[in-house]
This record gives sequence, C-alpha cells and structure tokens, in this order.
Amino acid sequence: MAGINGRATRDLDDLFCRLADPVAATEKVSDADIPELAKMASSHNVSTILYRKIGGARLAALAPELVAEVEGLTAMTLRLESLLPGLRAAFSSRGVDPIIVKGPVFAERLYPDPADRPFTDIDIVASPDDFDAIGEILTDLGLYQHVKDRFDRSEANQEQKWISDADPNLLIELHGDLVHYPGLRRRVRLGHGELMSLGPGSATALFLTAVAHGALGHKFHTQRLRWQAGWIREIGSLRRCFLHRRGAASNAPLGTTGQDQSGPLPVSSGGMRQMPRFTLSRSPGTRARLRTCWKGLSRI
Repeated sequence: MAGINGRATRDLDDLFCRLADPVAATEKVSDADIPELAKMASSHNVSTILYRKIGGARLAALAPELVAEVEGLTAMTLRLESLLPGLRAAFSSRGVDPIIVKGPVFAERLYPDPADRPFTDIDIVASPDDFDAIGEILTDLGLYQHVKDRFDRSEANQEQKWISDADPNLLIELHGDLVHYPGLRRRVRLGHGELMSLGPGSATALFLTAVAHGALGHKFHTQRLRWQAGWIREIGSLRRCFLHRRGAASNAPLGTTGQDQSGPLPVSSGGMRQMPRFTLSRSPGTRARLRTCWKGLSRI
C-alpha cells in the first residue's frame, strides 16, 4: 500500500512539474487531482500558470481559493506596473540610476506570457549614497518608510521597505545589496555596482539575481524553500538562455551578445523536464534533492 501511495505521489509531483513549466504543453488533469495541485501551486508560487493551463471555470468549481489568489495577484501586479513609468521618470529627472530587479524584469525577460509571473512588490537596487534622493522620490509618490519600533535591521541589511499611505499592501523595497545578511555580505555581494558591471539586463545578472532571491537573502540560514518550484523554474529558464547564447554567440561574454536587452530572453520547449529529477514533497529530504538539482544546473 505504501508503494502504491508513493508512486501516486511521485506521479502527481511529476504532473505538477510539467504544469508549473510555463513553456511545457498543457496536460490533461483529472478533477480529482485539481484540489491538491491547487495547494501545491499556491505553496510554490505558480498559481497563475496553473490557472492558465487548467482554466478559470474548472478551478472556480474545484479550487475557488486558487481563483481568488490569482485575481488578487493580478490586481496587485497591475497596480505596481502602473507605478513603474512614473518611478523611472522621477529617477531620470533627479539624476539617479537605480536598477529595478526581480518581479517585473523576470516577467518581461523570462516568460513568454508575462502574466505567468505576477509580483507583489517592486524591488530596487541602488547605491546607498542615493538612498536619500530615492527616499524623497518615494515620499513624493505617497509612500513612507516602514521602520520597526524595536530591532529594526534596515540599515544593517541595506534594505528599506516603503509602503503606500493609501494602500498598505503596496510595497517598494529599496536594496543596497541583494545579499542582506551582513556576515554573508562580507564574502559575496550583489549590489548596484556589481549589477551595472554585469549589465542589468544580461542573462548573467538575471541568473545571479535569481540565486540571491532564492538562497542569499538575510533569512537564508532558516529558509524552508517554500517556493522552490517557482525559483527552480526561473533558474531553469536562465539555464536554457545560457545554453542558447553559448551557441548563438560563442565569442561573446556569457550572458551578453551586444544586442538589445529590453525584450524577452529566448527559451526552448521542454522546460523543467530537462532538469535533474527532484520531488516536491514537503519532507526533510527536499533540501537534499534541491542541492542535487542545483549541482546539475551548475554544470552548464
């Protein structure tokens, strides 16, 4: 009986991996599997991809909580996207050059359908010398810096959280470095200078940003990899981009081809099926399987 249940779990994990891959073909999904797949999608931050592949009508009947989640994520993403033109114009007028990273950039560059990658905040990397000027811009836009009454680590972590007066769910994070934990930052950095030297829109910069996002934040030592499928999905997309660029521009530095970097990076079909096998169960062995997966990715 245990063997049958184990195979069923692995089959469901494999199906979820294919559904979570934005470039993989749509799979046939039974009604009985949808509630559990919806829980997995929510836990791994791929609910919008599952929504697109399964369809809103079926999910509304079988997993209404996922539909509500997707609607909320979409509304927040659209609200944040509406702020981006004003932010960029204000930065330019003040003569500062911060770099917008993560959510909106990943959506544009890594996903054939940007709606597959919603985001709930805007992340900005800037030189700490520009924090005051950027803070004035954010204040003019109706945001204020959230500071904890006790044990605030904003300065040590080089991370400021700016929240809207009108909508407390609207968040902009200002980073001096994407590696927040001070002890780790003494050994590895990914700040404004490093990203500028790599080229902010290059595949190399996106790859390292995804790694920092997934493994090098200030809570890296207690991280439970709650969204591992979403993180690995983006790493997998970047892996395919590296391989594509090696073939297309073998004489160019990895991640740069001298071409415009504003459009989406090329992705091939196959997606997560090209990656080392790993299991999405929430068992203690998940960390070891993810380390195995990462070792496979590091051999590119």
